[in-house]
Amino acid sequence: MSYLGRAGIAASAFGMVISLCGGAHAADIKHYDVMEFTGPAAGKETAFNAWYKAHAAQVLKVPGVETVQRFKVDQAQRPNTLFSPDYLQIELATADLDAAAGKLSSLMAQGQDVSDKDSTVMAFYEPKPKLMAKDVSGTTPAPAIPGETKLKTFYLLAMVNADPQHDAEFNRNYDDVHFPDVIRNPGVVWGQRAVRVRVEPGTAAWPGYLATYEYRAYDVPAANDEVNRRLQEHITRPLTFTSQGGHTWYSEATGPLLHAK
Repeated sequence: MSYLGRAGIAASAFGMVISLCGGAHAADIKHYDVMEFTGPAAGKETAFNAWYKAHAAQVLKVPGVETVQRFKVDQAQRPNTLFSPDYLQIELATADLDAAAGKLSSLMAQGQDVSDKDSTVMAFYEPKPKLMAKDVSGTTPAPAIPGETKLKTFYLLAMVNADPQHDAEFNRNYDDVHFPDVIRNPGVVWGQRAVRVRVEPGTAAWPGYLATYEYRAYDVPAANDEVNRRLQEHITRPLTFTSQGGHTWYSEATGPLLHAK
């Protein structure tokens, strides 16, 4: 499974992960995680869903795209109120971000007749290496829950802005303190941070940092309760030097990981 697996969307909406790779030399290729938020226009849900299915197929045909997967946000635990609750998450590897962004934006624009244009945005993040839970001291598997026998894979996504006057201090605290503390939540398998490098349209406000945590646990509500408890008791030490505009939510895959042919 790529970046998340890798993405989310809301209520009856969808998420998708895409991995792009161009024909350039490997040393020139950079990796990006792209979050494409778009939902149905009022009264056009059926038409939007039909377009969305075709849209995913078109994205797979873009040169360099490797994988696509759809996800769904768990609105009950941490609803996505940051922007459109419907989104695609895309994994991209390219030497030409401008060209790739142009192709993806053009494909997204083709759904403007059935989507809510006012809540459509695409944000590009450059990821750091994953930090595996097995490499962090004090991590544990998810505890058993009475009546639950099957482990689930889901993702916690956290978006946040740094105080621009203290960006270096923010990142030191995030990397050295808060990030490994979150990975110590029972059931977390790995975490990955990313920094935003581009947003479409350029006028859209969007959080500067993204962190994704993969869980193998029995229950999203129980995982969320433990996240909150650890934050309240400062077992998970808080981020410092943040500014407004962040958000967190959980997502699960709603379809298979699709590979480009």
